[in-house]
Amino acid sequence: MAGFDSAHGGRGTMQAACAVCDADGNVVFRAVIRRPAAFPYISTLLAYRELPAYEELLNRLRAEGHEPELLMIDGSGVLHPREAGIAVHFGVLADLPAIGVSKTLLFGRCDTADMRPDESRPIVVEDEVRGVAYRPSESSRKCVFVSPGHRCDVGFAERWVRRLSVGRRLPEPLYWADRLSRQSSVD
Repeated sequence: MAGFDSAHGGRGTMQAACAVCDADGNVVFRAVIRRPAAFPYISTLLAYRELPAYEELLNRLRAEGHEPELLMIDGSGVLHPREAGIAVHFGVLADLPAIGVSKTLLFGRCDTADMRPDESRPIVVEDEVRGVAYRPSESSRKCVFVSPGHRCDVGFAERWVRRLSVGRRLPEPLYWADRLSRQSSVD
């Protein structure tokens, strides 16, 4: 499983990171790149801004002999006004199953009040369940919003996020990608 996240700084720069974890959540590969952002920030068009860096990271990890079986992206999958968040774009580009895990709900309806640890609730768009809100642990007061990106469904996405969540808000591949992307300040 490979997690992808980025941090953005001034002057249009970004630092993107990838962390590859085994099925138990142990980091086996990590990479970070710094580059100009490809596109200005527009919330529903995140793929245009971050996807070129993620593609470069994926090419690097493949060159190092680490072919991921699953991608986790900090962003939305089908929980998107056009059902095409960054996890959809990246999964199609990579031809791999992809899951979007977001810290904020971009699209859909879900009551997250009083969620218990390890509880999930459906996120509904036009009477269709397109994702879940998931509160992984007691220490994580806020939930994450999980949606399928490519070659998977809601159940598959939720199972993998649950499996790779070990007491933190984010599943391990995204936790480490998030930390790596913010590790050194972005100018």
